[in-house]
Amino acid sequence: MPSQRALAALAASSLALLTLMGTRSGPPEIEVDDLSRLDGGVIVKVRGTVVDAWSSDAGALSLILADLDSKATAKVICAQGGTVLRAEFHVGDVVLATGQLELTGGRPVIWAGQGKLELVTPSRDSLTLEDLGDSWELLVGDRFEVAGVLVMAHPEERVRLVSPDGQASILILIRQTDYSRFLERLVVVDAVLRLDSNSMELVLDAYSISLAP
Repeated sequence: MPSQRALAALAASSLALLTLMGTRSGPPEIEVDDLSRLDGGVIVKVRGTVVDAWSSDAGALSLILADLDSKATAKVICAQGGTVLRAEFHVGDVVLATGQLELTGGRPVIWAGQGKLELVTPSRDSLTLEDLGDSWELLVGDRFEVAGVLVMAHPEERVRLVSPDGQASILILIRQTDYSRFLERLVVVDAVLRLDSNSMELVLDAYSISLAP
């Protein structure tokens, strides 16, 4: 029969293994839309698209993450290192945030510590022209990068950015005087999404255009 010392050592070993497994696995990854079904106080790992980002004078970083399909949103606050982190995360990026869930007035808020924000996919590789049309109310006024094919639309003689599959397009206002070398090419556009108050048409106000890598 095992001694008390041996049983205690076995129990301690098992507890250490379970703790290690829990640390490695962490909370399961969920979407922003799932947060409404959880209680406050739990640790969550949430994937979402950044639709707003800012840092405070005190050094905290705040992100608004959205599920672009359901339009559900959640606020993520990283209380430390916000000034540095602000340069790493941009509107349109897909981000993983791990932290404690708090429900403030029914709105989910996630308190994420340093090292608990992870860039999954940059906006140029994740945000689509279909997203701009379907979720414009979350993105209008924001600056981001988006990819597409630059084409001259006839007979309007206006330049449009077209999705690679040809299923969506958007009017683009180009600040660069010479953009002919980008026509009919896959490009990345750094732009602000605007809503023309006269035509009620979405427009990309482009600051720069570059060939897609």
